[in-house]
Amino acid sequence: MANNDTLSAGADPVAHVPPLPARLIAGASFEAQVEVHRQDDLAREGRFDGTHVMPGGSDLQRLAVLAEEFGEVSIEVCKGILPDEQVRRVGLREELIQVAAVAIAWVAAIDDERATELDE
Repeated sequence: MANNDTLSAGADPVAHVPPLPARLIAGASFEAQVEVHRQDDLAREGRFDGTHVMPGGSDLQRLAVLAEEFGEVSIEVCKGILPDEQVRRVGLREELIQVAAVAIAWVAAIDDERATELDE
């Protein structure tokens, strides 16, 4: 951990940390895209409201979905240290992919609405 003198001198406190490998970012992004399609399929089957696929879904509805997913991330984090840390990390990772999927779908819905408005 850097001391205050290092930080006040303008040194970058994370300069020594290498960037995440592009392959890891691409892999997680792909998983989030797959999750978007899975959620779309579930919504079309009537399993839940799938507000990101509903035409005219409001930002408030989408926020509720994102908040619910974020809440599940919070639960995974707050479970504490389990005897098998890997089990908890797997659950946390799954929930984070779902948060990413909801966020991506929301952005895509905004972009889709924008495209529709431009066509009119």
